[in-house]
Amino acid sequence: MGGSGFLNINGGEFLLLLLIVLIVVGPERLPEVAKQGAIWLKKAVRYVRDAKDALTDEFGDELADLKDFDPRQYDPRKIVRDAWNETAEPTPKKKDPAAPTPYDDEAT
Repeated sequence: MGGSGFLNINGGEFLLLLLIVLIVVGPERLPEVAKQGAIWLKKAVRYVRDAKDALTDEFGDELADLKDFDPRQYDPRKIVRDAWNETAEPTPKKKDPAAPTPYDDEAT
């Protein structure tokens, strides 16, 4: 049932969540709860950004090498397609029916 928006929540589901929060929290406390949620979200974003910056500073170019280990490159369809295109041999030439048949002296 999910959508393709933020956190796979579509518009109708989002409105339903807002209605549930409004009922549970109440209209009097809703501004306080929204403000606290925004503060937590800002802290989480800052924490993730700082962690990313620390990893980039610590490992630098080594993180760029990890992109070589992207699991999407191991898609079986891509592997088969690449292998098929690499080893494709040229199609054999059609024989001229008027040409003589090759003769092998060692054949029995």
